[in-house]
Amino acid sequence: MTLNQQIAKIEKEFDEKFGDDPLERITPKGSCKEVKLFYRQAIKDVVKETIKEIVPKEKELNLPDEDTIDNVYIAVDGIVYVPKGTEFQPAETLKGKRYVIVRTYSAGVFAGYLESRKGKEVVLRNARRIWYWAGAASLSQLAMEGTSKPDECKFPQAVNRVELTEAIEILDCSKKAKESIESIKIWKE
Repeated sequence: MTLNQQIAKIEKEFDEKFGDDPLERITPKGSCKEVKLFYRQAIKDVVKETIKEIVPKEKELNLPDEDTIDNVYIAVDGIVYVPKGTEFQPAETLKGKRYVIVRTYSAGVFAGYLESRKGKEVVLRNARRIWYWAGAASLSQLAMEGTSKPDECKFPQAVNRVELTEAIEILDCSKKAKESIESIKIWKE
């Protein structure tokens, strides 16, 4: 079905649901909220169908969630584009060192600049222990989005350098996550 055919179909469904007269479209057959919901669903359907037609069948895509149209993906010549600001934006480096979260086998979780890694041994600079976090379901979410509950987190003060043995996970942090982690008030007793 072409885009024009889809639009014609939507207009026909709209007229059937809300009437032909523009004034009757809002009342008495339907409320403003119903009209908005109708159009929102119609737009989602058109976007998804258009993406399916444009993108080659052999390409696997992560299409927008069924319940949201906020992050619309656009494909041109088989290349998928995402809205500006939704792509991964890495945290600024410190003299070429990446800002990461490291989970260890027994010492806990730390965030800082990755100075070196040899096997399971990791050295971090300007590192904070992530003693307790809230507002992120996992370290993966913390590394991408930061925390949505900064007042509930317990991050002690940063140390200049820490050597961690038995590192089992190293996650690159986004700029947003780094700013979130660094903004957490120092936890002390």
